[in-house]
Amino acid sequence: RALQSKLIRQVSCAEHHTAAVSESGVLFTWGRGQSGRLGHGNCENEPLPKVVEALMGHHVVQVSCGDFHTACLTANPSIQMYTWGLGLNGRLG
Repeated sequence: RALQSKLIRQVSCAEHHTAAVSESGVLFTWGRGQSGRLGHGNCENEPLPKVVEALMGHHVVQVSCGDFHTACLTANPSIQMYTWGLGLNGRLG
């Protein structure tokens, strides 16, 4: 229901979490929060889509979920990449 009234541009799924980018550039994540992969500032599980508040004010254009991490691109106006979660073996850049 959290995304019911939203137009979704893109969805990315990993084994234990999912992310969605709305047409307006808002990022939502949900699933297992282990290693901070959801981007909510904690390791809590989220059963329903929740806005990644740290990226509010940024226009997210793409997202990708890895096993224990997430990455996204923003464009406002220049393109920037953000990563979070488990940073082993250079996963976060």
